[in-house]
Amino acid sequence: IDALDAFNQALEKKKNDPHVKAYKGIVYLRLKQKDKAQEQFSDSLREDPDEPIALTGLGEIEYKRKNDNQAKEYYNRAVNKKNLALAYYRLGVLQLIARNNDGALKFFNKAYFSKDLPYLERSIKVRLYYNMARVYDRKKNREKSFSFYKKAIKINKNHLKSLVSVGQLLYESKSYRE
Repeated sequence: IDALDAFNQALEKKKNDPHVKAYKGIVYLRLKQKDKAQEQFSDSLREDPDEPIALTGLGEIEYKRKNDNQAKEYYNRAVNKKNLALAYYRLGVLQLIARNNDGALKFFNKAYFSKDLPYLERSIKVRLYYNMARVYDRKKNREKSFSFYKKAIKINKNHLKSLVSVGQLLYESKSYRE
């Protein structure tokens, strides 16, 4: 709510700022007000058709609607304009769903090395690390898999899927005490 107030104040000073409108849309998304979010993203794109945050936000809406192809289109447009960890992460998830491990890993690595990774929400970082570990697990790279499961646990010590996966890896390597 405080963020929404701040963005509204910013828009009072500069009414047509596409970047502020896009971030306001992200706030509405987090508040689970999809219609208001979509309106903000559309307004933002009318001002700047290449605004990456708005494109990513529309991708999020389509992703949640299970419109994977439309989501993919928005995410691709976003990453063509700016280095966005969230868009790369979602593109990786779409590849993971399609069982394209190499494609998923390519996008997950782009998210992982993205300049804006530190700004991703903790829950998304946990899922990024968990999914990277899954891909490495599928590719039989236990060392990297273990490393990324541990990164997920470091952010969220209660991430059940990562905890179970680490336990399985340790069991398979006969590290029973660990």
